[in-house]
Amino acid sequence: MNEALSEICRQRRLTDEDLDELVHEAAAQEVLPRLNEKPDDDIQEAILEEAGKAAAGINNGGVDAQISYLVKQYGFEGAKHLLQTS
Repeated sequence: MNEALSEICRQRRLTDEDLDELVHEAAAQEVLPRLNEKPDDDIQEAILEEAGKAAAGINNGGVDAQISYLVKQYGFEGAKHLLQTS
Protein backbone atom coordinates (compact mmCIF):
# COMPACT_ATOMS: atom_id res chain seq x y z
CA MET A 1 0.00 0.00 0.00
CA ASN A 2 2.72 2.46 0.92
CA GLU A 3 4.50 1.44 -2.28
CA ALA A 4 1.74 3.23 -4.22
CA LEU A 5 2.42 6.37 -2.21
CA SER A 6 6.16 6.00 -2.71
CA GLU A 7 5.48 5.80 -6.44
CA ILE A 8 3.53 9.08 -6.29
CA CYS A 9 6.54 10.67 -4.61
CA ARG A 10 8.86 9.33 -7.31
CA GLN A 11 6.57 10.50 -10.11
CA ARG A 12 6.19 13.96 -8.60
CA ARG A 13 9.89 14.05 -7.66
CA LEU A 14 9.06 14.66 -4.01
CA THR A 15 12.00 14.20 -1.65
CA ASP A 16 12.10 13.83 2.11
CA GLU A 17 12.67 17.58 2.32
CA ASP A 18 9.44 18.17 0.40
CA LEU A 19 7.53 16.10 2.98
CA ASP A 20 9.09 17.71 6.08
CA GLU A 21 6.42 20.37 6.51
CA LEU A 22 3.58 17.89 5.96
CA VAL A 23 4.94 15.77 8.81
CA HIS A 24 5.32 18.80 11.09
CA GLU A 25 1.76 19.90 10.35
CA ALA A 26 0.44 16.38 11.03
CA ALA A 27 2.33 16.23 14.34
CA ALA A 28 0.92 19.60 15.38
CA GLN A 29 -2.60 18.48 14.53
CA GLU A 30 -2.07 15.30 16.52
CA VAL A 31 -1.44 17.29 19.72
CA LEU A 32 -4.26 19.82 19.23
CA PRO A 33 -6.59 18.04 21.67
CA ARG A 34 -3.89 18.20 24.36
CA LEU A 35 -3.30 21.88 23.64
CA ASN A 36 -6.98 22.66 24.07
CA GLU A 37 -6.93 20.96 27.48
CA LYS A 38 -4.01 23.06 28.75
CA PRO A 39 -4.64 26.80 28.97
CA ASP A 40 -1.14 27.50 30.33
CA ASP A 41 1.11 28.95 27.59
CA ASP A 42 4.24 27.27 28.95
CA ILE A 43 2.59 23.85 28.90
CA GLN A 44 1.27 24.43 25.37
CA GLU A 45 4.72 25.46 24.23
CA ALA A 46 6.23 22.31 25.75
CA ILE A 47 3.61 20.15 24.00
CA LEU A 48 4.34 21.81 20.65
CA GLU A 49 8.08 21.43 21.19
CA GLU A 50 7.57 17.72 21.89
CA ALA A 51 5.54 17.38 18.68
CA GLY A 52 8.25 19.19 16.74
CA LYS A 53 10.91 16.83 18.06
CA ALA A 54 8.78 13.81 17.17
CA ALA A 55 8.25 15.20 13.65
CA ALA A 56 11.99 15.82 13.25
CA GLY A 57 12.67 12.21 14.22
CA ILE A 58 10.17 10.98 11.65
CA ASN A 59 11.64 13.27 9.02
CA ASN A 60 15.12 11.92 9.75
CA GLY A 61 13.79 8.46 8.84
CA GLY A 62 13.33 9.47 5.20
CA VAL A 63 10.44 9.25 2.77
CA ASP A 64 9.26 5.79 3.86
CA ALA A 65 8.97 6.86 7.51
CA GLN A 66 7.26 10.08 6.47
CA ILE A 67 4.73 8.26 4.31
CA SER A 68 3.99 5.75 7.08
CA TYR A 69 3.37 8.57 9.53
CA LEU A 70 1.12 10.46 7.12
CA VAL A 71 -0.90 7.28 6.53
CA LYS A 72 -1.19 6.78 10.29
CA GLN A 73 -2.46 10.33 10.73
CA TYR A 74 -4.69 10.77 7.67
CA GLY A 75 -5.33 7.27 6.33
CA PHE A 76 -4.25 6.06 2.92
CA GLU A 77 -6.56 8.31 0.89
CA GLY A 78 -5.75 11.39 2.97
CA ALA A 79 -2.02 10.81 2.61
CA LYS A 80 -2.43 10.15 -1.11
CA HIS A 81 -4.28 13.45 -1.52
CA LEU A 82 -1.57 15.34 0.35
CA LEU A 83 1.16 13.84 -1.81
CA GLN A 84 -0.73 14.52 -5.01
CA THR A 85 -1.31 18.17 -4.15
CA SER A 86 2.07 19.00 -2.63
